[in-house]
Amino acid sequence: MKAVLPQIIIRFCHHLIIVFTLGHRIPITKEVAQVIQAQRAWVNEQYDAGENPHGWLFPTSKSYHHGTSRRFLCGDPLGAHGVQQRLNHLADKYHICDEQGNIFHFRLHAFRHTKAVELINNGMSLILVQQWMAHASPEMTLIYAKILDETMRQAWEMTVQQGCKSQH
Repeated sequence: MKAVLPQIIIRFCHHLIIVFTLGHRIPITKEVAQVIQAQRAWVNEQYDAGENPHGWLFPTSKSYHHGTSRRFLCGDPLGAHGVQQRLNHLADKYHICDEQGNIFHFRLHAFRHTKAVELINNGMSLILVQQWMAHASPEMTLIYAKILDETMRQAWEMTVQQGCKSQH
């Protein structure tokens, strides 16, 4: 069973406001819904309605500049740069490393890229991935169409089994 991501959560970061269309919804797993509910509960404990007037899932830190930052005073969400900084801090703190053993450096757009490639390689059509990512055109989605060799092989084998004769 899939849960639907409420509209207010989609607006958690200024960067995503630009990418997603108003009211855009995507299916999520129960596990993701539980994480979102836990984050919501934490935000409700830490921020009153005046400190988070728009109900952001990731409001600007009120401890940054002792609550005097422009983002906090305007009721804006945590910015993309702030999210990236916090993730990179966690990578450093917990020694999250890349394949070469270096501390991993998060890039937020890489999450979208990874998800789009995963969806395509698990058989979701480009049109559905376009809708999932809220892309205006199929050409935007084609950037993510990096088909794994194994995915290509499985698709070819299925086509051959259905009666298409290979020339090679």
